[in-house]
Amino acid sequence: MTPDDAQPKPRAAGRGRRGARTGFTTGANAAAAATAAALGLVSGHVPGRVECLLPNGQRVTFAIDDGWTDGERARAVSVKDAGDDPDVTHGARLTAEVRRLSGGGGMLVLGGTGVGIVTRPGLGLAVGGPAINPVPRAATSWRT
Repeated sequence: MTPDDAQPKPRAAGRGRRGARTGFTTGANAAAAATAAALGLVSGHVPGRVECLLPNGQRVTFAIDDGWTDGERARAVSVKDAGDDPDVTHGARLTAEVRRLSGGGGMLVLGGTGVGIVTRPGLGLAVGGPAINPVPRAATSWRT
């Protein structure tokens, strides 16, 4: 399923109505980019599309732009489609880059340009680490 194919849930008329076309969160798009980059690093080719499992159990296919790998690292981009939600991140290019770790095994999640740093406890994330929410982080970490 693509964002254009997503079946919107009925919404009540009036206050809070955003529109009929659903979109996807920044985290879902970032997880799609990270998945594509990781698959590219392992296979030698970044796919043009990846299927991701959303927290609600729905499987969705995301288009991937600008994917590449050089064998030691890979990068992929997912362009955010927020649907009819008036989200300022609509159209944002969520970029993920993965690299092989020396010694093999495991995964280290680092934030890049545009990813904030956790400055206070309370989010369930380590202070000083990247402000990447646990759900999108888990959406890619299970693959390692």
